[in-house]
Amino acid sequence: ASFSQAEEQYVDVDRQVIVDGALSYTSAGWFKVTGGEGRRFLWETSPSNWAISTEVTPAGNVKAFARLADTSSHSADTGIQAPLNEWHHIAVTFDGAAGAAAVYYDGAKVDVVFEPEFPPGVGTAETLGFHIGSFRGGSGRFFEGLIDEVGIWDRVLSQSEIGYLAGGNRIPNPPALPGGPPSTPVEITGVAIGDGNIQLSWEGGTPPYQVQARASVSEGEWLNVGDPTSDASFEEPMTEMIQFYRVVQP
Repeated sequence: ASFSQAEEQYVDVDRQVIVDGALSYTSAGWFKVTGGEGRRFLWETSPSNWAISTEVTPAGNVKAFARLADTSSHSADTGIQAPLNEWHHIAVTFDGAAGAAAVYYDGAKVDVVFEPEFPPGVGTAETLGFHIGSFRGGSGRFFEGLIDEVGIWDRVLSQSEIGYLAGGNRIPNPPALPGGPPSTPVEITGVAIGDGNIQLSWEGGTPPYQVQARASVSEGEWLNVGDPTSDASFEEPMTEMIQFYRVVQP
């Protein structure tokens, strides 16, 4: 995502990314600073607490924060100035049980400590959502540049896992939960037109699948086309000049 400080752009995730009182988490992502001034936040929990928080300071340093359930606030200024127009990876881990946290820059652990020290056994402050490109209030401290591959985990990632991400690898899909969504997303892999029909094929997920269609790429209601199917392919006559398709799991 590309963010303009002047246009006050940010992403609003309107749900929790960690539970209240979480005793562990990892936040990570790629960023490229292209300009801007003042405090420029990569991401922070919202709307009033900074349980998870990472920013570029007015001096250009990468800095991380955490606020806990006892209302204490803790921060670590890495002293690292991210050069303009370069991609860099940042990760922050929090281990509340041990009262410890760490910052990783481009996969390497930074020799910095959070101040004041974390009290062991205290979890994170309450949150409702998450902002990317702005601080908790979403009313200022906007980022200028690009942000990509943001991930939040409810555990402490190992240094090798963080190194894997900083090596340019995509965030792996989470393991499937019993009765929950599939761990592999459905991805349409083939679209063909022949004999007046449109044919779709896809991979991933688990059956049953439901094909849906609408006349606009961004507006209107998605309508089911046919019944749910266990097949990973679909075909129907072309009756509309413009039609957009997707495959979901009912």
